[in-house]
Amino acid sequence: MKRLVVVFLLSTFFAEAQTGVGTTTPKNKFQIEAATADPATSGSSANGNLRLSGSGASHALDFGLSSTSTYSWLQARSTSAYDTYYNLLLNPNGGRVGIGTTSPAQALDVTGTGKFSAGLINNGSRTYLGKDGANMHWLASTDNVAEPYNLAYGYESNGTSIQSHKWYIGGVEKMKISSTGKLGLGTSTPSTALHIQNENIISGADDPATNSVPSIYVYNSNNTSTAANSIITVRSGGLNGGKPYFSADVAGSFGFSMGLNNPSNQFIINTSWNFNTAASNNAIIINRSGLSRVLIPADNGAVTTDWPAWGGGLATWDICAASIFSNAVTTRSDRRLKNTILNLDSSIISKYLQLRPITFYWNQDQPRDPKLQYGFIAQEIETIFPEMVNTGTDEMQTKSVNYQALHAISLKVIQSQQAEIEELKKKQAELDNRLSLLEAKLK
Repeated sequence: MKRLVVVFLLSTFFAEAQTGVGTTTPKNKFQIEAATADPATSGSSANGNLRLSGSGASHALDFGLSSTSTYSWLQARSTSAYDTYYNLLLNPNGGRVGIGTTSPAQALDVTGTGKFSAGLINNGSRTYLGKDGANMHWLASTDNVAEPYNLAYGYESNGTSIQSHKWYIGGVEKMKISSTGKLGLGTSTPSTALHIQNENIISGADDPATNSVPSIYVYNSNNTSTAANSIITVRSGGLNGGKPYFSADVAGSFGFSMGLNNPSNQFIINTSWNFNTAASNNAIIINRSGLSRVLIPADNGAVTTDWPAWGGGLATWDICAASIFSNAVTTRSDRRLKNTILNLDSSIISKYLQLRPITFYWNQDQPRDPKLQYGFIAQEIETIFPEMVNTGTDEMQTKSVNYQALHAISLKVIQSQQAEIEELKKKQAELDNRLSLLEAKLK
């Protein structure tokens, strides 16, 4: 009976008692009081509040309370060298781990904000989410962004703002958006809103849809509707805005551009890459309305546009052509356009008669009419009528003749000859009349 009472008393003591190590007033069934300390990173001295270790084992799991903050810690490490760390497994055989939740729905279920200072890797599919040493945050197919078969997206942060976005394919940067919103394809330093760059060349088999050189391809595959258009639009904000244009440039050498000369209604092909519409840069000007629908200025910008009441069309300064075919060639001759008007005198006839009409064939060093030609030699006309000959500014200083000027002189010669003929006819009539009178007297 006494033995039974002792057992009862002992069981009651342990059921109701609280055990303390390092304290005489434990709050829980088992409480350990020890000096607080942050987890040591070297040495092997006592560190922490509690250790789990095995007989003969060189590794242990230490628990502790921070001495510099309010966090608690646990660290798997070597018992003889605290800078040697070992793995810590939670539910190694299965089950779920919850942080901030009592009912985790996934292997790791975090209610609240999670933070990973280095990275997060799914070893099965090798998905990687993390940060490298260059302030780049990555979402990638592997933790090695430079791996040849990797596909990755990352953004760069300086701690306060996003500096850039990057896309890698096969371990090579293919696309980047800079902090100023510039998009680079094939370049890590985009200098414009859209910058496409590489060093590839186009082969004979390439076409717009299959080449690897910097290019833009717009293709509407609908072949059943006339409304299935393909469009690239360049538009400015309005009449008070800039000039929408396209530019083609050979770096450091020359360039051309074409676009709308806002606020005018002109479409211009320009000899500068940046669409500088100074008169001397405009190669071709197309107007939406008016008589001068197309203008081709001289290299100094000069062009003749004083159309009379005709249909209008092409306005330019000079035309150089192998041949010109037309139904009519009309030349201005309005008296109001002229001054110092004088009649041709007879002295010009003798000069005109000095001209040597010839036949000839054109040299075939250039595409020229191969048939027999009729005309004059410019150098010979120049000695008689220098005002009819123009000398070019080309290397050979080619000479040309204003054949139209010969028409007026030819008419003067014909008129003079006709006057002589009329005078001779008059004299012949008088002789015939006198002869008739003489014959009548002789009868």
